[in-house]
Amino acid sequence: MKRAPSHVQNAFVRRVMWWRARKSPLRHQFIVLTVSCSSKTADNGNPPVLYDLRVERVGKGFGPQGLAEHKITSTLVQPLEHYTKTNELMFGLLAEEDASVLGAVKPGSIHTKSAFLDVLDDKWRGPPPTLWYIVRYIEYIVDLAPRYRLASTNCYYFARLLMYTVGLRHYSFPTLAAGRSADLVIRSQRHDPSGISMLFRFLHQEEKSNGVLLYATIDILLTLFLVSLAVVGSALWFWMIVTHFSTALLVVGSLACIPGSVLLARIYEDAHDRLVETSRNTLRRETETLVKKLGLYV
Repeated sequence: MKRAPSHVQNAFVRRVMWWRARKSPLRHQFIVLTVSCSSKTADNGNPPVLYDLRVERVGKGFGPQGLAEHKITSTLVQPLEHYTKTNELMFGLLAEEDASVLGAVKPGSIHTKSAFLDVLDDKWRGPPPTLWYIVRYIEYIVDLAPRYRLASTNCYYFARLLMYTVGLRHYSFPTLAAGRSADLVIRSQRHDPSGISMLFRFLHQEEKSNGVLLYATIDILLTLFLVSLAVVGSALWFWMIVTHFSTALLVVGSLACIPGSVLLARIYEDAHDRLVETSRNTLRRETETLVKKLGLYV
């Protein structure tokens, strides 16, 4: 990027859209940046050209180090209905104040709200982002978490942290967008009247659940596997009791099985909680490191 012409480095970012695939169970997440790129000379009369840059962490590369692979796809700007066909919008930042720029999207798929509702929003106002800033942030995130981990530094992590950085450092977009209207609600005109609070709240929710969606799928499969083993083991145990011992021993053994099952469930639950908490603490620590490195005041 340092070698790119100045008109490319200064390309203005007009939209930052955080998408999530509708296809289950992984529901891949990625960021689409719409940039306005002018020609080399500003006085030639040619209008700026709009491009869509799709930025994503696509998985783990080959090799023993497990480094993450990233993909950046550049196309001419696409209508938003091109993305809503197979994806749902999580959160977005728009440089346009008129909601008509959303185009012919399906009603209810994208909701918008003004980003500047309170004096607190003006205090958080930052410089408009350019492509130079975006490339810099991507490099920092990759350096911060170069490895792909299934339950932590995955595509959710990459997309969330990029939106986190752009949204809070460059809070200059006049319009907020979301796939759910509930994410753009002012909870209290007295205690929570600002637009930036909606962005804070959404990012906080995603920070807590980042990577847990994929982990939950594995967790469910593991739970079903353990339950299946318990059922099969109990059936064999009961069969042995009925075959070789009296009915009294069957009743006693059944009662004795209850505390053992409760203990097993408690041990599994504690291990699950520790793993989730460790993942969240790691994400929070890495986020704070990135924030300090970029000089963000959050």
